[in-house]
Amino acid sequence: MSQIFKKEFSYSISQILPLAPEKTFLYFADETRLHDLTPDWMHFQVLSKSNPSLQNGTLIDYHLTLRRIPFHWRSQIEDWYPPGKLRVCAGQRPFRFLQTYPSVRTPAWGTLMTDRVIYRLSGGLFAEKFIQPLVQNNLDRIFSARKVIIAGQFPVIP
Repeated sequence: MSQIFKKEFSYSISQILPLAPEKTFLYFADETRLHDLTPDWMHFQVLSKSNPSLQNGTLIDYHLTLRRIPFHWRSQIEDWYPPGKLRVCAGQRPFRFLQTYPSVRTPAWGTLMTDRVIYRLSGGLFAEKFIQPLVQNNLDRIFSARKVIIAGQFPVIP
């Protein structure tokens, strides 16, 4: 495998919520809320999940639209560690590898929630030069909009 396929890119965003880590994790671990937490312009829908409750190995199928292109997306929960973190993996084009790491920590007050996305792209140097900036831009648009949505659902921290 060429070195270009081994190069990983990442994106990270954090915010503080006025909830205990256990309540924060339970809130975000409910896949039915993903629709409400995703920007409307993505037309996001959960189609199915393989288990009644989320756990290691659960598969979740989604439908979404990104830049007016419809996608079927499947992710799998690889690591499930309530109330602190989980790891969700997917491997569809344009990605050779994609993992998201939502995690929660407790600072002096509230809960620090961090979403970290790590990915590798298909397409070699072309993908690195042209696709990767688009992916970063899309991740920033999605997670920045999500941050505003989340902030609107919880009381303001003084």
